[in-house]
Amino acid sequence: MTEITVRSVAIPAGSIDVHEVGTGTPLLFLHGALVGWQLWEPLARPLADRGYRVIMPTLPLGAHPTAMAEGTDLTPPGLAQIAVDLIAALDLERPTVVSNDTFTAITQIALTEHPGVIGRAVLTSGDCFRYFFPPKFKQLQALGYVPPLLKRVGQATRNASTRNSPLGFGLLTRTGISDAVAIDWTTSLINDKGVRRDAAAVLRGINTRHTMKAAKALPGVDVPVMLVWAEDDRAFPIKLAHRLAALIPDCRLEIVKDSAAFVSLDAPDAVVALIEDFVPVTAIR
Repeated sequence: MTEITVRSVAIPAGSIDVHEVGTGTPLLFLHGALVGWQLWEPLARPLADRGYRVIMPTLPLGAHPTAMAEGTDLTPPGLAQIAVDLIAALDLERPTVVSNDTFTAITQIALTEHPGVIGRAVLTSGDCFRYFFPPKFKQLQALGYVPPLLKRVGQATRNASTRNSPLGFGLLTRTGISDAVAIDWTTSLINDKGVRRDAAAVLRGINTRHTMKAAKALPGVDVPVMLVWAEDDRAFPIKLAHRLAALIPDCRLEIVKDSAAFVSLDAPDAVVALIEDFVPVTAIR
């Protein structure tokens, strides 16, 4: 079995853990709030076997192992800058970015505010327009103003029935989150005050003015974009994907059946096939 390696990558904001497997055309996978690189693990080895270099950072959204430098800008534009800085630190030239959930919104910001950095994008089910956060998760923002409560959230997430219910990740995945992954996603949130500070800053910074500003600029995006959206997504309705597709000039919409928003967990084979079709292994590296 192909080994997934991990290393620490320094950027101006701090240190980012990056899991990686394979060689060839790079694919940079960016996850959403309160989860980590494991969101993409079901895709990693199959794509590596097909000639891709799969790069999966754990971003400073609450599951990261090391807190960012105090005062780091963790607003949506600040997170977009972190993604841009990570691309530079990894010495990637116009890579393909694959996003989900919160980072689908951040990737729209990166595409519109940092043209020329991303070569193509795969936006899977996630935030956009006035769904930032979606209505069913708006209450999460209150935690940004009481960081100690995030420790309790981490502890509650370790209970399988809570974690996989609509109060946890139940609206985002039909497959569910395993105990092992839940432990990985919550250890720093429970034990590290700095990580809780970072997560709280991210939650406080969420505001639809950022996604609406990006939406106005999307018609100017000049790179290929593929939307991979869950057909019956209860968090991010399919109507959002149709709206995005109508704005982005070079855009392809693919609808995934029998999946919630975490399409990489619920329908990995379908997502692997779509990425393989969309990103030639001879793409710019």
